[in-house]
Amino acid sequence: MYVNYNVNPKKKKTGDCVVRAVAVATGLGWDESFKLLTEAAFRLKTVPDETEAVHDVLMRLGFKEGKIRVPKGSKRPTVAQFAQMHPDWYAVLRVSHHLVATGRGNYVDIWDSGRCSVYKYWYKEINS
Repeated sequence: MYVNYNVNPKKKKTGDCVVRAVAVATGLGWDESFKLLTEAAFRLKTVPDETEAVHDVLMRLGFKEGKIRVPKGSKRPTVAQFAQMHPDWYAVLRVSHHLVATGRGNYVDIWDSGRCSVYKYWYKEINS
């Protein structure tokens, strides 16, 4: 199910989907997520919204990297389908030009990205 929620402390609808997704999936909040992504980007000599920085932060926080395997002739799962298939995970999903968080069967974003196809994800079991 889609949950319309903006974790940005000033409720800005800006290009901060990476920060919002990490904040929601980790529970760390927007400020701490922004700080961790910025530190990772500096260390890796990239920018905070690059996959490399996101990967670094999430792996350091105990997330695992998942891969989408699509059999020939099949379609990638959508954000909504992924959330329903993995209600026991907190996850950050990469879709085309965007990141979104899922947890407890829901996906959380400032717009309904449920129809977007998932290309990559990081996950952590809820009770781990």
